[in-house]
Amino acid sequence: VADARAGLEMLTAALQGYHVSEVYRALAAGLKQAWDAEVDRLFHLNNPGRPAQS
Repeated sequence: VADARAGLEMLTAALQGYHVSEVYRALAAGLKQAWDAEVDRLFHLNNPGRPAQS
């Protein structure tokens, strides 16, 4: 158990200099792009008479 600020400061210090691999970074970016495209598709369906995502 830790104070939130103190815990985040300790975590930041412990992770100083840590980076994920380029392969993992590219995978995450591709998955995010696919997710965003699907969300956009679903929010712009032509469904007259049904509630909109507004």
